[in-house]
Amino acid sequence: MNNSTKPQYAEIEYPFPQADLPVIHCPLCGMGTHDVHEDGSSELTPCLHLAFIFIGDPFTFAYKSEEFEQKVTGKDLKKLSFVKFKKFLQSIGYDNKFLALEISHGGMGGQGTPIWYTDIYGFDYGVVE
Repeated sequence: MNNSTKPQYAEIEYPFPQADLPVIHCPLCGMGTHDVHEDGSSELTPCLHLAFIFIGDPFTFAYKSEEFEQKVTGKDLKKLSFVKFKKFLQSIGYDNKFLALEISHGGMGGQGTPIWYTDIYGFDYGVVE
């Protein structure tokens, strides 16, 4: 598979410290992946293009679309990591109509210790209304 047919992958690092959880927007339709309420809680608001949200700690999916669920049926997702993620996307059939955004953001933890988080948001541009 050459680069023009592989899923697209971008790594983005927010400046430190990022006090609030970044709200990621779909690059195609502009819809946010979640709404943040005044009390600090948030609610998932996936658009048609959002295939998944992969949370780096504890390496699990916070959201999976129906189409993504079908692609990963029977796959062992327990061993999935950032290192293997690009190949994983190819192995389940995504091509250059797919964009994965690996987002790193951080803040201050207890006792002034910096804490970094990394999540991956997958957008499938093959799903167009």
